[in-house]
Amino acid sequence: HPKTEEEKRREVFNHITDAENGLVTENVFSQYMYKTMVENSRMMWTFKRQFAASVALSSLVSFVLRLSGRSPSKMLISKASGSLTHLEMVTSYNDRLQLDLSGETVPFRFTRNMATFIGQQGMEGRMVASAVAAAQALCQEGNKMSSLLGLFLLQDILLFIARRLGVRSVAAITTVTPAQVQHACLHNMVQAIARLERVAPQAQDQKAAANPGTNNPTKNFRDLVAMSGAPSNLARHPDVTWMAWY
Repeated sequence: HPKTEEEKRREVFNHITDAENGLVTENVFSQYMYKTMVENSRMMWTFKRQFAASVALSSLVSFVLRLSGRSPSKMLISKASGSLTHLEMVTSYNDRLQLDLSGETVPFRFTRNMATFIGQQGMEGRMVASAVAAAQALCQEGNKMSSLLGLFLLQDILLFIARRLGVRSVAAITTVTPAQVQHACLHNMVQAIARLERVAPQAQDQKAAANPGTNNPTKNFRDLVAMSGAPSNLARHPDVTWMAWY
């Protein structure tokens, strides 16, 4: 039977990333960093730790706010600090003014080249721990996360509506009522906090208390990392330039 579009994409993905004959290996980033940085094991270890923490935080923010526009050409890495900077990342909304991923099939940008460079120790001891710890801190009682999200989303939604209508200022918006904007802001805020709580460690419920081994505080973020590198997700991504670098 004729191959489907998804089967064709998966075949191309497998060809590009094949371990023996692939066009792009998982060591491209590591080779570049080791060849262009000073050969100092202590410096490289510090750089990897800072890079892993930066990737963890950027991944968490991307997942919580459903940020899109995360193509390879829009990523900058500082050799001085190890920090990862995303250029032109944007929030995207659907017709109901709900945060949308605009067709992207992965929760955040974490490539196999990044994973290889960070290494297993960096993954276990830095990246996963940093993301989960940050989520837990933002979910603690008494923080200002809801207020900050509300302020950000309100202005962002108004600017999105203004761009879509082609008006120069939010004051010129007439097709959307304040009640609709308020409802959209509240909905997006609740959903963003829910995604944040999904990553943060949760208190053991009765079922987990009966089976302590099933309550892994880092499991949900690990699942997101697995989703970000799953070939089935990457092959379906609309931006084919992502495929090779995974």
